[in-house]
Amino acid sequence: MFRQKLKHGVTHAIVHAIYLAGVAILFPVLVASYETGVFPWAVSRNAFYGSLMLIIIAALLLWRSHGKFGKTLRSLGWMKIIPGLIAVAFFVFGRDTIFGTARVNIAGFSVVEPFVRPLLTHSAPTLGIFAGAYILIGIAFVWIGHRLESLWA
Repeated sequence: MFRQKLKHGVTHAIVHAIYLAGVAILFPVLVASYETGVFPWAVSRNAFYGSLMLIIIAALLLWRSHGKFGKTLRSLGWMKIIPGLIAVAFFVFGRDTIFGTARVNIAGFSVVEPFVRPLLTHSAPTLGIFAGAYILIGIAFVWIGHRLESLWA
């Protein structure tokens, strides 16, 4: 029993890391696409298709882990809502306030800050639009997943 729970937890953590990596790669491509008015695959073909592959692989692995499509959609929805809420926090409170709070309260934040700062500096003007879209997509996934679970229960 413990071994099965441990395996599920490790699998879930790896899948979440893969999914969030795909979303993190896709986000700047979408922002650049929005700002330039060209298709995302024209901005950076490798980043766009690589991020889509990571997202698809993570979704399939999560589906295999859960065994139910509704539960998978709910989990993917929450993985969209949480980054969207973090993006809203950056948009509302400002980058420097969030970074200052993170430096004080999150151990090891100074290690990841150099990677996160350029992303947010570049995409700050359109952050609110994409954060809202992420939250709406996440809510839709959670709602549809819940409906599918109750439908097939």
